[in-house]
Order: sequence, then C-alpha cells, then structure tokens
Amino acid sequence: MTMAFLCMLAATRIQDIAQTLVDRFHLPCEYAFMLTTALRFVPNFLADSEITLDAQSCRGYSNRGNCVKRLLSYVVVIRPLVMRAVAKSETLALSMELKGFGSNTYKNMPREPLGAADFIVLGLVVVLSTYPFWK
Repeated sequence: MTMAFLCMLAATRIQDIAQTLVDRFHLPCEYAFMLTTALRFVPNFLADSEITLDAQSCRGYSNRGNCVKRLLSYVVVIRPLVMRAVAKSETLALSMELKGFGSNTYKNMPREPLGAADFIVLGLVVVLSTYPFWK
C-alpha cells in the first residue's frame, strides 16, 4: 500500500488529489486542502531539518554516544525546526485568510472525468496490492 501511495503521489498533481477528494469522496474542501498541504510540506520539512542539522553541526553539535544521549542532544535540532515550521504555518494561514479561503470559492471547480488510462492504472495497482493475498 505504501508503494501504491508513493506511485500515486509521484504521478498525480496535488490539485487533482484535492479535487478528487472533494468531488468523488465528498470530503469538505477544508479537509482536502489540509491533507494536500501536509503532503506538500513534507519535502520542505525534510529540507529544513537537513539545513538545521548542518547549521547546528557547524556550531559544534555532536550526536555521538548512546541512544539516550543522542535523543537528548537532538533537542537542539528540533527546537529551531519547530519554530521554523510554526512561522511558515502562520504565514500560510495569513495568506489563506487574505485570499478568502473557505468562502465557498472551491465549489465551482470543473469536474474531470476518469479516462481509460486511469482505470487501467487503478486496476494494476489493485492487482499488485492484493497479489500476496491471492498467491
């Protein structure tokens, strides 16, 4: 299932995922936006963690020792990472508020019908996902 999910994320635009969640699964657009925003920020969060780790290692941070010592010393990396994520989320919330998100502006999106290639890929994913069960 994880591989199928990763393949879907690699082959599908985030906007199409949000539109499908709203149209086909009748999920409120706020929840669909929240899910797709979380998917969009995962690579940014990983890049920020790498930048923060590099910056802390330039300042003399060392993650050597046993597991407990490494876990306690990782707080030095987590604090700036969380602060940066909170700042980005506040900026996103402000920009969404200024653009009028949630005022029924996403109800008028055009529907995109599924094509033959979509059904073929969907069938292939189902067959490959259930292969261990019917083998």
